[in-house]
Amino acid sequence: MSKEKQEPVISLEDTVQTYKNSIHVDSITTQNIIDAFNNSELMPNFISFEDYDKDKYACTTSGKPLVIGGKARMCFEYETKDKKLKTKEKDIIVVAQTGDLLSPESLIFSREMYKEAEVQGLDLLLLTNTEGGDVMEHSALMGQSWQVSENIMTLLNLETNIVSLVVRKGGSGGGLCNQIANYQPDEKRPGTNLILENAAYYVICPQHCKSILWPKDDNKNIDDAVKLLLPTPNHLVKHKIIDTIVPEYPGGSHKEKKINYAQTLENINNTLKEVFWDFETNKKDLEKIVKTRLARARNGYVSLTKATKLNLIGKKFVPGMHSLKKVKADKTLRDHERKISGGVAYEQGYSRISEIMRKEGADNKTPLMNCGDHSPKQKSGTIVEIDKEALDFVQRKFESGKINFKQYIKEKADVLLNNHVVKNCTAAFSKDVFDANYGSCPVCGEGVIPTAMDWIWRFVDAGKDFQELNSDLDVNSFQKTKYHTEDYLKEIEIAQEKTGNKSALVTGIGPVVGNNVMFCALDFYFMGGSFGGLVEPRKFRDAAIYAKDKKMPLVFISSSGGARMQEGTLALKGMESTSASVQYLRDNKIPYLVVLTNPTFGGTPASLGAQGKVTLAEKGLRYGFTGPRVIQMALKEAAQKSKIQMDLGEKMKQLEFMMCADVLKHVEVAPNKPIIDFVGKRNKLKSELAKYVSMYYGG
Repeated sequence: MSKEKQEPVISLEDTVQTYKNSIHVDSITTQNIIDAFNNSELMPNFISFEDYDKDKYACTTSGKPLVIGGKARMCFEYETKDKKLKTKEKDIIVVAQTGDLLSPESLIFSREMYKEAEVQGLDLLLLTNTEGGDVMEHSALMGQSWQVSENIMTLLNLETNIVSLVVRKGGSGGGLCNQIANYQPDEKRPGTNLILENAAYYVICPQHCKSILWPKDDNKNIDDAVKLLLPTPNHLVKHKIIDTIVPEYPGGSHKEKKINYAQTLENINNTLKEVFWDFETNKKDLEKIVKTRLARARNGYVSLTKATKLNLIGKKFVPGMHSLKKVKADKTLRDHERKISGGVAYEQGYSRISEIMRKEGADNKTPLMNCGDHSPKQKSGTIVEIDKEALDFVQRKFESGKINFKQYIKEKADVLLNNHVVKNCTAAFSKDVFDANYGSCPVCGEGVIPTAMDWIWRFVDAGKDFQELNSDLDVNSFQKTKYHTEDYLKEIEIAQEKTGNKSALVTGIGPVVGNNVMFCALDFYFMGGSFGGLVEPRKFRDAAIYAKDKKMPLVFISSSGGARMQEGTLALKGMESTSASVQYLRDNKIPYLVVLTNPTFGGTPASLGAQGKVTLAEKGLRYGFTGPRVIQMALKEAAQKSKIQMDLGEKMKQLEFMMCADVLKHVEVAPNKPIIDFVGKRNKLKSELAKYVSMYYGG
């Protein structure tokens, strides 16, 4: 009887050391590789590199490029059938991130280079090296989240061969949107998703992960975050995120800096030679390459333990706001879970209102409440006024041809940043008015956060049933991974008990103005509405398939903190997976409609929240490429690095202004294509959504 093949044990200590090697100041960089393209002694299969762009759109203010794009020429020596040696030259397009946080301009430039490869019919090499996307003011006002999402979609659909190599660090959405390559199901052919032996690829950088999950726990450190994220090559290969590990100099490339990284560059050269020569000798139909790439992304990276059938379970309409179950749990886990899921803010919001009414002896119709009375900090919402004349002036410059679109969105960002007034909301209203606007201020939109089912009931025709799809699909439906630790599984159990849902995503069918609609709603009370790399992407995929089969629109309702840290790089790839499912809807001409609700942050607006045919938003929306806590950390790091005195409190106020819907509705990502198409009070969203549903059904 043959013995089962034993997989090698990956030491967590080795994982931590590999991560430390990846951030070593002397480790090889993408610039070193680009320079070696012009040095045949270091990379003999490369002849030259021509830099395509050195303008300001790919550079920081200091002039250092964030992205290098250009054309490299390769040379191959091969033996013919009659044993003669011949050489063949081949051009490829190269897009290389240089290590810093990426600006929207650099993402736009990267996308232009991707398309250049397709237009010229050249293979594409992606060199990934970034901490992620920039989170500062101009980036937010130039549609940073959408730029990341659009680059993901572009790579998924690019009709050319793509090879990616993570060089030092592939961080967050900025790394993902320069890492999507071909999928090679034939294991005899060389892999196309590559990583250096001492690189890391993660959903969030370990220091930010530690600060979010264990902000006051002195017993936890960055090493613990690395052990949770498992961002190093051996783990990534095990989870089939990466195909091939490219060896470095023994102990890490930082040990061979004095000899120009000769061994590491030779290994990179040999690996790329093998992959690109394979493309030459095994040419495939480009349409098939794209279909294979999309299918791979859509189906995910971890298999189900058994085949599942799409099942529908009817749920009766229940009017009013739904309460959450109180959960008994270990105190440490309970406190931690409260931090990441919005905690008990939902119940407390209404209990505070009831307490105010009780003290004042008021009834539901008395305009007693003030904006913000529902919140723990009694913080009112904000009202933003933008200088319309200044916006119109920039608009006229663009329409007259005086500036191009890149300049237009940059100048518009300047106007939004420098020509606005922010006021605290002073509205007073009754509980009836608060309820009529679905638990929010009728003026600024500030309000309690509804559950996923509450949002769905608000859109489904009154008194009609909702049929939930795949309600039993959960983490236990999949093969276990190293990410599924005992603590993480306990956190999931707590969220399941509290919300009554098996996962953060609720999917199912309900009628809107008499027409069936597939709903997908993220529940903020299930671990902050975060999506992992297994359950939520699979449920979204299944919902897309069902919507296509039944020819009904799919409506995504977002209330989310983004990709879930506890599932590491698998959760990051969940952005790719859900994006591929959105493309599936497009390919089958099924409308994809997005409703953005407060809060929507992180990987959600940079993937499935960014690509709606129509995007609606509630007035109280807070939306951004990353959440306030990560922004605060980034600000502190930037201040320390630049040694510039910075009023962090004032800076945060400024950045919070960028996150509100009344500002974002002015942000365009293409001519006449704003990030948000409609901003309205909660009680106005249904009629707006119904309009687009009726249009699809011919009403």
